[in-house]
Amino acid sequence: NVHCLTDAQWRCFFEGYLVEPLPRAERKYAVVFYGVSGYTGSLVMEYLKRECLDDVNVCFAGRTLHKVIKMRDKVLQGTRWANCDCVSCDLKEPFEVEALVSSCRVVCNIAGPFMLTGGERLVEACIHYDTDYCDVSGEIPWSAKLLEFHDVARDAGVYIVPSTAYAGGLPDIMCYAMAKEAREKYD
Repeated sequence: NVHCLTDAQWRCFFEGYLVEPLPRAERKYAVVFYGVSGYTGSLVMEYLKRECLDDVNVCFAGRTLHKVIKMRDKVLQGTRWANCDCVSCDLKEPFEVEALVSSCRVVCNIAGPFMLTGGERLVEACIHYDTDYCDVSGEIPWSAKLLEFHDVARDAGVYIVPSTAYAGGLPDIMCYAMAKEAREKYD
C-alpha cells in the first residue's frame, strides 16, 4: 500500500521512475514493440528475423511479461534476436508507461483493439518524452482520435503515425477512390 511507505521508500520509488530521459541518440532501445504476444506480434518478430540486417537494439513489451517472453522464445529462438529484452508495461500504470517510453526512440504499438487498450496514455507519454510513435491499427476511429494530438506533437517535434500496417493504408485509399468515383458519378 502506497500510504504505508516511509520517506526513504518514497524517495527510492520516485528516483527510480521520475527521471529525465536521455537524449534520443543515447537511449537504450531504438524501437520498443508494444503488445507482441499475439498473432500480429509474431508477424512483426518474423519480419524482424527475416528482414532486419541492421544492428539495432529493440525491446519487446506488453501487459503480461510471460506471454511476451513466450512469443519471443517461440519465434526468435536460435536467432540473433533471441535474447532481446522483454519488459512488462500495463498501459493503466502511468509510471510503467513513462519508463518504457523514455527508454527508446520509437514505440511501435501492436496492442489492439486500439480504442479499448488505453493507448492514449502511450501517445501522450511519447509526446512528453520526445519519442516517436507508430501503430498497426486499421481502426479509423482510433486514427481520428490521434488527430487530437497533432498540434502538440508537431510542436514537440514528435511523429505520431497511426495505421502504418497494410491493413490501415489500403482500405483508406480504396475508400477515398470509391468516394471520389461516387462524387464524379452522382454529383
